[in-house]
Amino acid sequence: RGRETLLIPDATTDVRFARTPYVTTKRPRSVLCTALVHRGHLTGVLYLENNLTTGAFTAERVETLRLLAFQAATSIENAVLYAAAQARAEELRTKNEALSAIDRLKDELLARTSHELRTPLHGIIGLAQTVAEGATGLDRESRHSLDMIVSSGRRLANLINDILDFQTLKRREIALGLAAVSMREAVGAVLD
Repeated sequence: RGRETLLIPDATTDVRFARTPYVTTKRPRSVLCTALVHRGHLTGVLYLENNLTTGAFTAERVETLRLLAFQAATSIENAVLYAAAQARAEELRTKNEALSAIDRLKDELLARTSHELRTPLHGIIGLAQTVAEGATGLDRESRHSLDMIVSSGRRLANLINDILDFQTLKRREIALGLAAVSMREAVGAVLD
């Protein structure tokens, strides 16, 4: 109970234990019991008995057994920590697989949605261009509105193309080429 080593030279004559059922039936002579403690935590108990002779556990043997008990406690603690780390690694692996599956579904949705949006968007752009180019007698505001439809449609088409390109890049089917970009033109395109 106090985590102290219990050494009994002869359990059959020790007044504390001589009449216990275990000692009366098994007749252990020498008994040693010591706590397995690692960093202040009790991890087990080392119990040894010798049924042949009294005083089997000398001071030298007790010291050796204490060192072994410390090593055993450390090994037990390490095994517990290793098992916990393995369980956590398995949990993370399972969650990563689930996230990868969700990511693949997201990619598929983006690809399908982008393709589905591209076709009607090109139709809108083409129709607006045809009306703007072929119509006579349009007032300035109507022509500006048609130009805005074409311009916005092209921006959306470019955005869809960027999404599709990103998906292709993510699958490593194309290589990314780096090039200088005019910030003035980029900002101007966004503001328009």
